[in-house]
Amino acid sequence: MTNIVWIYGSSASGKATFINRLLNNLSQDLIDRLGWKNKKIICVEESIKYVGQFNNDPVLKKRIQIINKVKNLSNKSNLVILIKGQDVDLKSNLPNILQEELPNAKHQIIFLHADLQILYERCRKKTWWTKEDEEAGIEDFKEWLSKQLRRLKQLKNFKITTLDSSDYEYRQIKFPPEIK
Repeated sequence: MTNIVWIYGSSASGKATFINRLLNNLSQDLIDRLGWKNKKIICVEESIKYVGQFNNDPVLKKRIQIINKVKNLSNKSNLVILIKGQDVDLKSNLPNILQEELPNAKHQIIFLHADLQILYERCRKKTWWTKEDEEAGIEDFKEWLSKQLRRLKQLKNFKITTLDSSDYEYRQIKFPPEIK
């Protein structure tokens, strides 16, 4: 059976780091804990390549390619397909669309989370961080994260696993995580 796994979390939660660790087999313990031992793990490159930076960013329309890419890959058994998720995917219902297109696959969400202050400090180091982001402050960041969690809770028939990415040990925590 093919596992289709959307990786979500706030900006700077470590989604790309998490995916790279799995792809490069840097955390066999994590792979075992996720139940993916002896499975081939791949990532949909389009989910990493096409990242929107602002509302109405034209690159966001390219994310629909994720559906066809996963459909083409899903005919293989013993495969874990990782997709770096964005809020726009939730807004456009991509996880549910993919689930409807591939009902025989196992669909799940991994939500990466760290304490709000850690996430905020990591974001401040990003190249895209602006003066406006700084002025918005941590409370606006908290609200944005709360919106993402609300959207994830609306997904039906998805197993959601939450992992603490504060120290990259990926301990499992409850969903939704406490935002503090």
